[in-house]
Amino acid sequence: TNIMLLIGDMPAAYHLQILVKLLIAGLGMWVLLSSLRIAGERIHGLVRATAAVAYMLNSLFITTLHHQWLVGAMAWTPWTLVCSIRLIRADTMILTLRYSVYAALCLAGVCLSGSLQTIAIAVLGILVVVVSILAQERFYKPHGWFMQKAIVFMAASVLGWMLSAIMWLPALELFAYNENIRAAGKPFSMLNSLKSLPLLVSFVIPELIGTPRGFDLAKIAQADMNDFNAYVGFAPCLLGVLGCVLFWKQSPRSRVTFTEHSVIRSFILLAVLGLLLPLATPLYKFLYHRSFALYVLGICVVGAAAGQYLLFTHNDSVQHESLRRRVCTFLRYVGIGLGVVALAVCIGNVVLAVHYEAIAGKLRAYVEQNMHTAQLAAGSRAWMLRRVEVFVEHFSWRNPFLYVAFLIPGSVVWLIWQYCSGNHHRSRHYHHRPEVLCSALLILTIVQLWIYAASWLPMIETTQFPLYPSAPAIETLQRDTSLYRFLPLFDTASHRVMQPNINDMYGIACVQGYESIFARNVSMLAGTLSYPVQTQHIRLGALANVKYYVASAKNPCAHPLLKLVDSGATCVYRNTIAEERAYMRYRYRVVAGYEPKRLVRIPNSAAYMPILTKDSLFCKREVLFNEEPYERIQHEKDSIPHRIRFLAYQNNSMRLEVATQERGYLILADSFYPGWRALVNGEERPILNANYVLRAVAVPKGVSIVEFRFEPLSARVGMAISMAGLTICLCMLVGSLICPKLQKHNKACCR
Repeated sequence: TNIMLLIGDMPAAYHLQILVKLLIAGLGMWVLLSSLRIAGERIHGLVRATAAVAYMLNSLFITTLHHQWLVGAMAWTPWTLVCSIRLIRADTMILTLRYSVYAALCLAGVCLSGSLQTIAIAVLGILVVVVSILAQERFYKPHGWFMQKAIVFMAASVLGWMLSAIMWLPALELFAYNENIRAAGKPFSMLNSLKSLPLLVSFVIPELIGTPRGFDLAKIAQADMNDFNAYVGFAPCLLGVLGCVLFWKQSPRSRVTFTEHSVIRSFILLAVLGLLLPLATPLYKFLYHRSFALYVLGICVVGAAAGQYLLFTHNDSVQHESLRRRVCTFLRYVGIGLGVVALAVCIGNVVLAVHYEAIAGKLRAYVEQNMHTAQLAAGSRAWMLRRVEVFVEHFSWRNPFLYVAFLIPGSVVWLIWQYCSGNHHRSRHYHHRPEVLCSALLILTIVQLWIYAASWLPMIETTQFPLYPSAPAIETLQRDTSLYRFLPLFDTASHRVMQPNINDMYGIACVQGYESIFARNVSMLAGTLSYPVQTQHIRLGALANVKYYVASAKNPCAHPLLKLVDSGATCVYRNTIAEERAYMRYRYRVVAGYEPKRLVRIPNSAAYMPILTKDSLFCKREVLFNEEPYERIQHEKDSIPHRIRFLAYQNNSMRLEVATQERGYLILADSFYPGWRALVNGEERPILNANYVLRAVAVPKGVSIVEFRFEPLSARVGMAISMAGLTICLCMLVGSLICPKLQKHNKACCR
């Protein structure tokens, strides 16, 4: 779908790509449910439509649309499951070949559309469903069936990985070279897991935990608001819970066959796994809210199966009537629970109306007291205080969405209870009732999810409540149009004074943030500065093109190498010895040694750090290499006249004009990484690993044109593997089409 970014202008093309991915997800759920049979019948179109809308517009997708990794990977997951289930059920060689190709293509879509984390979650979900089906059905199949189907599925998976090698092979290379990837994530203890259990109410009524335009109650459990979003609409969620109860222990008298039951139980396992992974294991630190996508997928399928069984499987047996009575009892408890919550909200509104100023005043005082700990503040005091008013208004009667939050769930409970309570016997048009009820549930689900999406898209209003509010410090940094980096310092409470990813919003390069995932990046050279600021850190930051430091006004920097250029809630300091993005050195020193027990050759930090932190003379005089350069340049002069001018600077290529009176080393303050090529006056030259993490190239005396191009071998090898996988897929498809024709031809010849 990235092709769409080339068709239109941004951001319209980006929005179109999001819509297409959502449609792929919804259509995939529709096709997945079309392949299932409940009591020998295909799931009704209205039930499928409800589940497809619930999956396509679920709150987890909506809250993560600003980055499309989760939506991209999970959009192709239903397609992969459809093809995998049909591959398991295939009884001829032709169908096996065909569905192997389809499953491989869909799995490649999962891998090409997501990040490594979301790919892992999607692949885990696929494995759970497929392995569960194989394990349940192996007892009812011929000897050797399980092993045969397992091998076929693994072969299709390998083919899918081949097709997506262009993505994961460079990603593995990144992991091999990256020293910053650690087993770390959001701190989330088991105590926080217990505190977060009430947040699961967001799966039913998300409005109860707050609003993205204000504050939210998730902070009590040290979680983000969008960490606990898995809202598929009240009706699909209610039917999904009913389905988990109905289909887990299937009665022998039920008309649902074992084959159908094995598939539904697999999705029940998926829904339970999606809940337990973040809440009952320490894996929340690594997966956090994204693992709820497994719950969303499972609950939509199980809810559709329950809706079909409850509404469209007409069985007059005693067992079916008993089922209706149990459903009515369950709905009574749900209705009582909704009533209790609604009563609590009413009481809270009365208290809020009587003591509005006192409550709002205490909240403002709390925010004022803790404003220095808020990363989002960045000096925007008025913006933070306005969020208090929005938070209070969200839970008041003036908010119409609060009425909808209770009216729609109440209507769903009442409609299903009316249908299951036996009142339909008094209707002359009973055969139309299931369609009418399902149409009502579909409309209510669309309204619920549409309202939720309207409150989150954009998640924060860009004018009144910007996601990354501007501040005087940002405006000061934007006035400098040269190539540079800045580094936000920590305040006295060890909190950032600016958001780590603010550089992507305002086009200013920060040492921290998304840039920190780059292999052996410049942040390892510049470091994360805390107080007191030391001279060696400033010198090292100068080598990494760190020109500005941003500090809290409550904890200013007092250092002779830093010059104050702007003061306010945050202060901006200019590094007076900062180097440009590219600079020259005419002398070198070799620091030998590589990191032990690494698959790739990485300079040894133990050898570099003493020089980098203690030897303050090398910064302006020489450059450090980890091996002898191909051109040995050792000038005695510390300063030789030269001029460097950028002709072009892009992500994957850059072009410079270098004029120097003596040959020397051009140092580019960007990360050293395999795959970069350097051309000096059109002739390729080796790139040297300079100053531990940067890159350098030798340039001759005079005026030279230097080009850096990113053409990694891993991407070329990955492309070759992907093309080989595509060729295999085409051959298999052609074979599956030709074989039936050859069989017919042979039969005709025999006749």
